[in-house]
Amino acid sequence: MRQAGRYLPEFRETRAAQDFFSTCRSPEACCELTLQPLRRFPLDAAIIFSDILVVPQMFSPPPGTGHGGDHGTWQRTQLPRAIKRRAGPRTPTGSRSGSL
Repeated sequence: MRQAGRYLPEFRETRAAQDFFSTCRSPEACCELTLQPLRRFPLDAAIIFSDILVVPQMFSPPPGTGHGGDHGTWQRTQLPRAIKRRAGPRTPTGSRSGSL
């Protein structure tokens, strides 16, 4: 959760090193941001650093590919192929697996 630790100075320092989506796709950065509150406070659980905004990004075609024009939308018939093609270690879910 991107709001969970953003008041911590170490969180802001880690986040300043790269843009938001790069942070979400980096298992190392997600792990670091997840563990920071645990190091500071006597907690018994952690919230995995992630964001719902990475899900639409996974299915958006690259700009200028002709799929959906400039709006970044898929036609209904293109979505099943896109899901199969994009499933794998580079998807947001794959990044979360590495973070865990």
